[in-house]
Amino acid sequence: MYGDASVEANKEMQEPLEKLYKYENQPDMRESIRDYIDKLCAKIKRCETEIANTKDVGYEARMMARLDALTEVKKDLLERLDETDGINYKRISK
Repeated sequence: MYGDASVEANKEMQEPLEKLYKYENQPDMRESIRDYIDKLCAKIKRCETEIANTKDVGYEARMMARLDALTEVKKDLLERLDETDGINYKRISK
């Protein structure tokens, strides 16, 4: 069973094993995106609070534009996660 085991064969196997180890220990991109979506949700809530608490029309307009942009980014990321995972994250992160 171990007849071919040698120092040279061991060294040959080290490179693919190192690549596999690096690949397996990479962070899950979907999890990173979910974390980013959670941060977007917090920013969206802050914008909504700012809009509700301001009397400055110009500031309110800027915050509404920011709110729209953040909402669109969140929506796009959720749709992309749905495409890759088949899970409806829109229901989960509101």
